Amino acid sequence: QDYCGEFGAAIWRLPLEGSSAAVMDDGRNGGEQVEKVCSLDGRCEGDPQIPGSPVPGLGSQMWSVIWAPEDDSRIVTLVDNHLYLWDIEAAGKSAKVVGEVTVEGRGSVSLGCGRWYPHQLGSQVAATHGSCVRAWDLRSMKSSWSVEGAHVQLVRDLDFNPNMQYYMATCGDDCKTKFWDIRNTQQPMKELSDHSHWVWSVRYNASYDQLVLTCSSDQRVILSNLPSIASQPFGTMVDQEESSKEEKEK
Repeated sequence: QDYCGEFGAAIWRLPLEGSSAAVMDDGRNGGEQVEKVCSLDGRCEGDPQIPGSPVPGLGSQMWSVIWAPEDDSRIVTLVDNHLYLWDIEAAGKSAKVVGEVTVEGRGSVSLGCGRWYPHQLGSQVAATHGSCVRAWDLRSMKSSWSVEGAHVQLVRDLDFNPNMQYYMATCGDDCKTKFWDIRNTQQPMKELSDHSHWVWSVRYNASYDQLVLTCSSDQRVILSNLPSIASQPFGTMVDQEESSKEEKEK
């Protein structure tokens, strides 16, 4: 038996907070349905008269959809070896492609996980590409930096330090988590080998960047404390506040 799947991405409208919930036939309260308002292929659900900008190859695998952290009118999608920058109408009813990057390489290596760089006014996006990490400046749609051979095998995920520019974490199928300064990518600043199988995800704590979470198919989730590569060690602010209180009491 043959199986087929459909790939794509869309923008959905969630019910407003506090809105009345629908009542199901059996008396249970059911939440309101989410509404599909726009497909990220150039077609508008609300108004079919809006032509949009169809994206070639959207029947292929859509790997990542990334909303800009400080600008809800911009979205990046990763489709096979293509990066598309979208401009979203204020009401979210239509979307059009305003920039495109095609990554050339050996074989059919696709772009994988993507992350919007949270610094420098959100002008860069990075994505995994096989064993490498690549980044582009969205103002020019040109390459800005790369980490060649970041891992011996496939890079599964990446994340940027929310408090320090240039600092990035990666993880991969070599069971390692690595920390980089993207200004000098010859070797990582730090390397962890705590997992015994593929590391699928890595995340910085949004407030305390010395805390890093990783998960792996070795069935473990590990929280690491890394003050040597953090902007400010956890507890420093508390210590400073306590010292100030003691000085005032004196």
